[in-house]
This record gives sequence, C-alpha cells and structure tokens, in this order.
Amino acid sequence: MVMPRNPLNPESLAMISPDKKPAKRAELTDKGYASGELEKFEPEEFKELRKSQAAKLKEFFGRDINVPPIPDGITPDKLEEWEKIGFELRYLPKIKMEESANYPGWKHKPGRRHTPNSQYGIEFFDEIEKITSLKGLSPNQLPGAWLLCDIRPKPNRKTFGAQSYEDDALIQGVLRKLATQGVLNKVAGEGLRNYIDPGIFKNFEFWTAIKTALGVDKIPDAIARLPRVIEANVMSQGTGFHNTTSAEWCEEYSKKNAVVGFRMLSGRSDYGGASFVSSDYFPRGSIGFRPLVVFPHHPAES
Repeated sequence: MVMPRNPLNPESLAMISPDKKPAKRAELTDKGYASGELEKFEPEEFKELRKSQAAKLKEFFGRDINVPPIPDGITPDKLEEWEKIGFELRYLPKIKMEESANYPGWKHKPGRRHTPNSQYGIEFFDEIEKITSLKGLSPNQLPGAWLLCDIRPKPNRKTFGAQSYEDDALIQGVLRKLATQGVLNKVAGEGLRNYIDPGIFKNFEFWTAIKTALGVDKIPDAIARLPRVIEANVMSQGTGFHNTTSAEWCEEYSKKNAVVGFRMLSGRSDYGGASFVSSDYFPRGSIGFRPLVVFPHHPAES
C-alpha cells in the first residue's frame, strides 16, 4: 500500500542551526539516531520503510539488524514511482553467509548438495575461490547496502522460451530500444528478458539505459548491475522465485571458465530453485535477468 506523500524536504535531515551545515542522511550515525536527529527530520514513509525492513531482516536472520538511513537522492515520490513499476527498496546487511549458519529464513542454501538428490549445478561453498568477487566483498557476503530490487516473479519456461515477466513494459521498452541501436544481440530484439547474450551485461550503454529508465541516473554513486549469486539466493527464498522453472543471470563469472566467459546463473526450480547455481556463456530461452541498483554503503555496521 502506498503511503501519503510527506511534504518534508528529505534533504533537510540535519539539526538546522546557523552554525551548522545540513547533514546528509548517510552522515547520521548511530550517535545521531540516539540524539533524535533522524527521527526528527525523517519522512514518515522512510520511518515505515526502515521499520518494515528491520522486521523482515529479524524474521530472516533471527536477530535484530541495524537498518541505516535511506540514501541521499531518494524521495518518498521515488518510492511511489518504483512501486508502480514493480521495484522496491530493500536493505541487505553486510553479513557473510556461512554454509553452517542456521538463519530461520534461509531455507534454500546455494549449492548442489542443497538441491534435490544433490545432483544439479556446482558446489557453491566449495568453489568460492573459483568465483569472481566484487571489490571488498567475498562471493558469500551480502553487500551492506540499500538495493532497488525488481520484485516481479520469474516466469516459468515455455516452449521455445517465449515467456515474459509480468507487467514488464518498462524493461521491455528499454530492451527494444537497445536492440534498434545495435546494443543487444539480434535474437533478443523482441524485448523479452531471455535470449540475451550474457556478454551484454558488461556494456556501459546497457546499464546507462536501465538507470535512466528507473530514474536513478541522477542519484550519486548509484550502481546498476545484476544480483550476485548470494544476493539472488537470499532474495529468492519465497514463492515466485524459488518455485519457477526459468533461471537468471548473476553478476559474477566462474574463474574456472573465465577465458570462455562463463557467467554465473541461478534459480531453476526443476534443478533446485534458489539452491541451483551454475554457469553458462550462451544466450538461452530458459535464462532471463533481473536488474538491481545498489546505493552507496552506510558506514554503520549491522
């Protein structure tokens, strides 16, 4: 449910004083929370969002997680706009997901031994050193950042891969335009999310078009990319993700097959759903993608 708009300027999140410059939200540290600065100037929509994220994270991890302020450049109006197009702001703490961890919400851990009959995909935790990682993060570590997430379900595979994501006019429009500009491979020209050559996800023009369509191109340091394997796994635990038969491309590559360019993928329910992790290099009808936007990290620890 979309909450009423709050007229408060979200950039005025500071103790207003002639002797002080207004602080950015990211500068409101834990000490700032205690002094009441954040509560005093934070829009109601943001308070409710942080409260709901804290509750969901506690349900998943079984303990309280600190949820930092909403990043600069995001407004209540943007939250409403994103909701209308099937995107949602979520927070993932900087936690290393060890295979031995027993988090209440982590029902489907990644890797072959967690799939039915332990027969599909790779052993994620055994092959971590063979997976490329982003700077400052190990392959099994969550980012400690606010994320703009595409929350529409994965489709089930259909004959000849002619499936589409629900209510996907925005992304389909971006893909069709990129196809006319020669950015996409020819077979992806219909605007569906499958059959895309995975090499396209390294293309600057591709992600610039995605950021512009989502209205994040003017937000400082916002990064558009694919979900990493562990992010996709954690976000795909529920119905609509774990139990649908298509797979989705992930951000990392397999170092084992780096020369050929094997990009990681996950998600086919007939192979184990959220637990299924593999890699491929070929555009296939059974593999789609899900854009993700990562906002600047907050310095507070979870």
